[in-house]
Amino acid sequence: INAEYMGERRLRDRLAMIEANEFQKEVKAIKADAERREEEEFRRMMMDKFAEDERIEQMNAIKRNQRRAEHNREVQRLIEEKRAMREAERQRELEMASVEQIREKRRQEIIEMERAKLLDEYAVKLQAYLPKGVLRPDEVARLGIDPSQAGSHTSLPKMRR
Repeated sequence: INAEYMGERRLRDRLAMIEANEFQKEVKAIKADAERREEEEFRRMMMDKFAEDERIEQMNAIKRNQRRAEHNREVQRLIEEKRAMREAERQRELEMASVEQIREKRRQEIIEMERAKLLDEYAVKLQAYLPKGVLRPDEVARLGIDPSQAGSHTSLPKMRR
């Protein structure tokens, strides 16, 4: 009986060991399946995160490029504005020079008119006292003065007051 009992016991132990082994295989398979699912979930989450990071980086690159383009446009606008200001200043200077030239021409015309009036009034009377070269050839001809008479007196006549 003892041998039979021992044989049954071995058989039960063996079956229990086989059953425990099968149970361990199932637990190991379940655990491996859970780890595989966890890895896949982790992989998916990381790929999503990297994709999101890449999308954000692309958006940042686009924004950076847009800012760079905006800066370039602003610099170009400032350069154009500066050119326009320089051109306006140059035009203002040209206008001022033109006005000054007209003013100087008018001043010279007035001086010539006054000179002509003074010469018309006094040149004939004072021709002997005028230094040579004071009268231009056209003035000598217009006034009818003898050029040889110019500068013949060295002292001026006394003026009446």
